[in-house]
Amino acid sequence: RVLGLAPNQPTFRILVVDDHPESRTFLTELLRSTGLNVQMAQNGQEALEQYQTWQPHLIFMDMRLPVMDGYEATQAIRRAEAQTLRRAENSQTPNPKHQTPIPIIALTSSVFEEDRANILAAGCDDLLRKPVREAEIFEAIRRHLGVAYVYEEGPTEIGEEHPVKRLTPDALATVPADLLDALEQA
Repeated sequence: RVLGLAPNQPTFRILVVDDHPESRTFLTELLRSTGLNVQMAQNGQEALEQYQTWQPHLIFMDMRLPVMDGYEATQAIRRAEAQTLRRAENSQTPNPKHQTPIPIIALTSSVFEEDRANILAAGCDDLLRKPVREAEIFEAIRRHLGVAYVYEEGPTEIGEEHPVKRLTPDALATVPADLLDALEQA
């Protein structure tokens, strides 16, 4: 479990774009608890405005959004990056701020492989399927920004204190019926 950023890390700005307040707040608070600088947007238009004014280092983009969806917002950000790069090349002035595209990580509840292809074709660099686990979030940030973390210490091996348990019919018989029903529905 990630406890925070490792010492001597730069201040990374992360933009969380999601139209569901609970999802947006959860991800924002999770990232802030580690020391990341986080802003939120609730639709694609706000995401584009935040990109232009705040210039995040990484964006978590829900693909289904009101006003402007995640596909359109991602494409608009990619067009803006290309325009900035062309201007920098034409002026012969180095602009290290926008030499590489900002990583955009799609958040989606879709399980269809063709949606994955469409998301990546829209300009996203990576994709996480909802519900997203904490470890996946932090791994994606590490992979795209090179962030180093401080982790909670815990057992590194499974020993006799932590035996591996097998799922057997007898073990299932001890599970409450409502939980079994919920598991079956899922």
